[in-house]
Amino acid sequence: MAITAAAANVFRRKQMHSSKRICSLVLLVCGASTAMVALPAPTRWESAAGGNGHFYEAVRVGSAVSWDSARAAARARGPGWDLATITSSEENAFVKSLFATRPEFVREFTRCPDPDICWYRIGPWIGGFNVTDLRQFQWVSGEPVSFTDWGVKTIGPQGQQVAYLSRYFSSTFGWSTPNAGLYPIAYVAELTRDWASLVLKQSTVAGCKTVTGTVVISQPAPPEGLVVNLSTTLHAARSPPTLTILPGENSGTFTIRTTPVPASETGTVRATLRGTTLSQLLTVRPIGMQYLTLSAAKVVGGNSLTGKATLECKATAAPIIVELTSSHPAVASPVAVSIVVPQGMQFETFDIATRAVLDQRSVTITGKANGIRKSKTLKVTAPAVASPTSVKFGDVIVGSTSPARNVTLYNRGAVSFSITGIGLTGSEPQYFAQRSACPAQLAAGASCTIGVTYSPRVLGTRGATLRIATTATSASLSVWVSGTGVAAP
Repeated sequence: MAITAAAANVFRRKQMHSSKRICSLVLLVCGASTAMVALPAPTRWESAAGGNGHFYEAVRVGSAVSWDSARAAARARGPGWDLATITSSEENAFVKSLFATRPEFVREFTRCPDPDICWYRIGPWIGGFNVTDLRQFQWVSGEPVSFTDWGVKTIGPQGQQVAYLSRYFSSTFGWSTPNAGLYPIAYVAELTRDWASLVLKQSTVAGCKTVTGTVVISQPAPPEGLVVNLSTTLHAARSPPTLTILPGENSGTFTIRTTPVPASETGTVRATLRGTTLSQLLTVRPIGMQYLTLSAAKVVGGNSLTGKATLECKATAAPIIVELTSSHPAVASPVAVSIVVPQGMQFETFDIATRAVLDQRSVTITGKANGIRKSKTLKVTAPAVASPTSVKFGDVIVGSTSPARNVTLYNRGAVSFSITGIGLTGSEPQYFAQRSACPAQLAAGASCTIGVTYSPRVLGTRGATLRIATTATSASLSVWVSGTGVAAP
């Protein structure tokens, strides 16, 4: 699934010392309320390292994508973008290094019962297409075919397109045409000319949060720096009037500040430099949930607890309603269906009631404010608990009886329950004995003890299970007891 180790090491070193990482051309969003997924960024093949100065990016689509769709996506990235074209062995190795050690860009198939023989590893699409033989192979850029790197199967019938492919016993990617239906899940895009882009760290943000914007240029700013004019059409968002990209730098950042809104507002953020205006859409939405917390992660059924709904910011314009729900209301649910976070406050607490259960149940408690949901999982347990869950007597002389070891039965619930049976089971219960000090009814919050002894009659290790049946659980509580019979000294 990778290029040779030597080639990979060479180009990893080359990237570490010469490649310059820049921001993605897509619109991203920045804010404390939304978890972010790191997106890929184009990598420049520096001229100082023998490259052509172009930017390249391996893009994972995730699902099977046709060559035509991959090319459309590459070109949609902006002026100068297309599927990558390969004109030298050095460029070929550089492009391979973008995905060779990243399995998420490679799709695997097996085509016969023996996966060690009939496997295919399909890497990203590249910009070769439309040939009937090697002499008619073409690049989307129109560049001459001065270099080829066919795998075990060369280009197929007219109309087929090219991807990186490794199959059968080969572990090194070469070019080929995937079989019908075996489409890649990624492509490699290439940018062949100077460009600039406006990147926002978030496309949607709560009114009260800030958004970081970045202007990226392909060439370093001149000695006097580069002034970028900034503006926005949103009433609830304000950007600084200008941004200066420092001399020698390829990017500069700025901060957009937003204010609370009663309803979502969408507008445009603009950056103008060198006569070119870049723009990205930004939506400012009402304040929603930041997170939901519970006073306990586990509770005995029948007991109550509290929850806390926290907003992304203080409710400044007006009180904010938080709707409360439960995934299993018969087990645990908020006492109120909604709460109000007062103006000037950022959180409010609420009560949760639970019911008695015979087995542990998981319940999801959810709060929703202005369409933004946050949840927390609560485990509701049965009240009967035996501790410890295992008793080890160690070495005991054959013919003697060990001192009693106690097992404690607790009622951690809010009501009493009945004890319906206590006994020893298993393959060797005859070596153990139990004596209970437990009443027929165990009151709420009370506990009782069961003494267990071990009387070995033969050499060797023996074990049994102490079972405690109650009306508080659907199955008996189990405690493993064991000991080893040894000869007298």
